[in-house]
Amino acid sequence: MKGIGIWTAEMFLIFSLGRTDVFSLNDVGLQRATQWLYNSSNLNKNELRAISNKWKPYRTFASLYLWESINNDIINTNI
Repeated sequence: MKGIGIWTAEMFLIFSLGRTDVFSLNDVGLQRATQWLYNSSNLNKNELRAISNKWKPYRTFASLYLWESINNDIINTNI
């Protein structure tokens, strides 16, 4: 369907279907928060995938915590 990409589908899985094991590699906020968490200025998608695989089967919960850390100004995502 036009306009529905991978990121949109992942957000649907998380917020509409309540899936517990989704980590959106294309989400800039998650990329930056993970870089901050791992003290790295640049993680590629393979590195992000490897990191997020450690959080299986609860990657959605990790995503929610990372987003909340941004929303509450706990981390600086301007890396």
